Amino acid sequence: MVSKGRDLLRDQRDTSVSDLYKALGIERVTLYRYVGPNDELREYCKRVLGLVAG
Repeated sequence: MVSKGRDLLRDQRDTSVSDLYKALGIERVTLYRYVGPNDELREYCKRVLGLVAG
């Protein structure tokens, strides 16, 4: 799912939040749980991906 989202954003920089979460098959709240308003990965996402100890 992360790579699909990354690909969508890379290929279409004007992708709306609505288009992104619909394409990923998730709810808006789920998207915001993982990604912040400035495109940063949130702590929860980093833990899920194993980027930080949790």
